[in-house]
Amino acid sequence: MERPAVAQVTWEGGGRNFQSGNSAINSLQEWCRRRTKYHEGVDIQNFTTSWANGLAMCALLNYYLPEKIQFETLNPSDKKGNWSLAFKVANEEGIEPLLELEDILAVDVPEPKSLITYVHFIYQHFADKQQK
Repeated sequence: MERPAVAQVTWEGGGRNFQSGNSAINSLQEWCRRRTKYHEGVDIQNFTTSWANGLAMCALLNYYLPEKIQFETLNPSDKKGNWSLAFKVANEEGIEPLLELEDILAVDVPEPKSLITYVHFIYQHFADKQQK
């Protein structure tokens, strides 16, 4: 799997704004951008607000599993529906469920460290799958 270029990651939300110089996190964000760039309504700029309504997660999974997520039918206002679909598809694909729907819905934006860990599991899952 290609190694994305390094970019700057900015976390916003929860009353905190900070930047990470961690090149692994930067690379993961760029990897996400490359896989979601043609999905309308998705613009990954951070690991918080960019993922809030669930469209980014659905777009990421749609890149690998287009038959399981009909992205063009999703509603940006349906946070619960989008995240429910993303978790269902990821679980069916065998990706460890690190995040809970109730936790995502209880906050305006996902907690960045948990989201980064979950996205890394998705990255690793599809990297391993491509190598087989």
